Amino acid sequence: MTNPLILLVGGGHAAGKKLASDLLETGLRERFDKINIHKINMADYMIEDKVKDGSRDPSCFRFEEIDNRVKELEEDESIDIIIVYGLYALYDEELVKKGTLSIFIDTDSDVRLGRWIKRDILWPAKKNPSLKREQPERLKELLSVYLKKSRVEMKNYVSRTRENADVILPNIDEESLQIHFADTELATKNPIPFHTDTLGACVAQKEFFSSISDNWLSRYMTKVSDLVQEQAQSPFQSVGLLGQLSQVKGLNPNLRISLSIGGAETTGVFDRITKSHHRMTRFVDNVADFVQFYGFDGVDIDWEYPDSSATDRLTQLMRLLKTKLDSMPANCDNYSLTVALPSYVFMLDNYDLDELSGLVTYFNIMGYDMSGIWSKRAEFQSHLFKDSNTGSDSSVNHTIHYLLNDRKVDPAKLVLGMPAYGRTFNADKLYGEADACAELEGIKQEREECIVPYSKLPPKGYTEVYDDETGACYATNYKDGIIVYDNAESARLKARYVKEYGLAGGVWWDSNGDTFSNNGTRSLLFSFVDEIGGLNSLRLPDCMVNENLYYGRLQNQSASEDDPHRTSGAGRRATMWWMMILELVMLLA
Repeated sequence: MTNPLILLVGGGHAAGKKLASDLLETGLRERFDKINIHKINMADYMIEDKVKDGSRDPSCFRFEEIDNRVKELEEDESIDIIIVYGLYALYDEELVKKGTLSIFIDTDSDVRLGRWIKRDILWPAKKNPSLKREQPERLKELLSVYLKKSRVEMKNYVSRTRENADVILPNIDEESLQIHFADTELATKNPIPFHTDTLGACVAQKEFFSSISDNWLSRYMTKVSDLVQEQAQSPFQSVGLLGQLSQVKGLNPNLRISLSIGGAETTGVFDRITKSHHRMTRFVDNVADFVQFYGFDGVDIDWEYPDSSATDRLTQLMRLLKTKLDSMPANCDNYSLTVALPSYVFMLDNYDLDELSGLVTYFNIMGYDMSGIWSKRAEFQSHLFKDSNTGSDSSVNHTIHYLLNDRKVDPAKLVLGMPAYGRTFNADKLYGEADACAELEGIKQEREECIVPYSKLPPKGYTEVYDDETGACYATNYKDGIIVYDNAESARLKARYVKEYGLAGGVWWDSNGDTFSNNGTRSLLFSFVDEIGGLNSLRLPDCMVNENLYYGRLQNQSASEDDPHRTSGAGRRATMWWMMILELVMLLA
C-alpha cells in the first residue's frame, strides 16, 4: 500500500465500537500474513476535567491531537491500516475527509443501556464480589448520567454523525457479531436515481444484469430514499439500495435482478476461495443465503481473470453454485447463473466452455477495454468489427466468431457486453501516441483509469465522430484529446448484430454511465432495446417482490419483534454485513 487505509468506527455509548474494531483487526490479520494495523481509541484523548461528571460531548475530546496522530501514522510507511473508533469517530470534519471507510454501529438505545449496565456494573462485580455492595449506588449514578448526559449527547451529536457513514450496521447484539469472515468481494457505487421510464427496458432478453462491484459500499442499506418523485406516493417504503432494487421490481415485476460478484483485479480473491474446498463451500453457502434473503434472481461470477491453473477450479465453483441454486426455491423462474468472459481470445483458452455451457444460463462477453491507459496509442476500445488501421484482429466480432465456430458455444447463451463509458487519451488524433489521460475541463475521470461516463460525452469543445468500418465512435478536440466509446449508433449496430447471430441480448458496464433518456437519440439502453424490437419484445412473467426489504419486516435494518425469522435473520444479516465490510477493506487495499 502507498498510503494506509483509514477506517472510522462510530456509534452510540456501548454500541459495540471496540468490538467492531477488534473484529476488523482479527479478520484482516487472518487474511494477511504481514499487515501492520494501528488502532486509535478516542477515549484516550478525552479531557479529564470535563468528563468527571459523566459528560461525553464533543468538547470533551482533543480532536486536534487525534488529527495530528492520524497524520503522523499516515506518514509511517510501515503502517497499512489505521482504525479510529469512538463516539465521535464520524464527527470531526478533518477525520471524516481522511477516512477511507466510515462505519456507524446503529444499536437501539435500550440495548446500549443494557450493555452499559452489564459492562460497568454487573461484570466488575462478577470479577470482584466486594463490589456488589456498591452496585445500587453505581447503578443510580449510571442511570443519572444516561438520562442527563448520554441521551442528550446521543440526540444532539452522535446520531447526527450517522449521516457521514459509508456503511451503517444494523441493530445487532454482541453474540451475532461473533462470526467468521467469508470469502466474498461485494461492494457498490453510490446509488443513482432510476426513473420509471427506464424499468421496462432493463430486461436484457432473459436477465437484468445488476453488477455490484466498485470501491464503495456506501448507502448499501444506509438510507431510505425514494427512487424518483413519483414513488413518494408509493404504498410501501424501501430500505437502502437493496430495498430500492426490490422497489424497482415492484414497479416492474418482470424485471430480473442478478448479483454480480467479483470485478477488476479479483483473481487473487477467487484463487484463495477455490484452492480450498472448505472456503469454496463456505463462499457458495454465503452467496446462496445472500441471494435468497435479499430476493435476487441470479448470480454472476466475474473472475478477472483465471489463468490456466484455475480452469478446473472455476468450473468446480460454478458447479457448486449451480447445485446450490437449483436446490433453492426461486421467486419465479429458476435462478440464473452467469459468468463473465474476456474479449481477448487468448484468455478464453483458460475456460472449459464445454463444461461451463452445461452449468450457466449465459456467458456475459466483456466486449470492451480493448484499449486503455496501458495502450501506447489512442485506439478504439469496444469496436464491433476489425480496425484495419491497427494491424490487429481484435474486435468483438472476432471474439464472438471464435466462441461460435471454434468453441461451439450456443449463441443463445452469449450476452454481448458493451461499455457505458469512454476512455480518454492525450493524443492529438485517433491512433496518435498517448501516455496519459486527456484533460477534460469540469469532468472527473475515474480512478486515474481515464474513464468517463457516457452521459458526459462528448465534452464541451469536442466533436463526435462515428466510424463506419468498426462500428465504434470517438470524440476529438483536434489538439490533445481523444475519447473512444460507443454511441447510440454503435448500440443500434450491436443490436442488429445480436439479432443476426441469435445472441441472448446485451449488458452494459455500468448503469452509472447511460443517459437513460427515452427520446431515442442518445441513450445506449433505449437505442439498443428499440433496435431489438422495443419493450414488448422483453416481457417476462411477473416475479414476486422480496418483502424482507420493506418496513414492518425489516424496520430500520432489524427484524421486528413479531417477525418469525428474527433470530436466524439477525445472525445472517450480521454475518453478511461483517463479511462485506472486511472484503470491502480488502478491495480498497
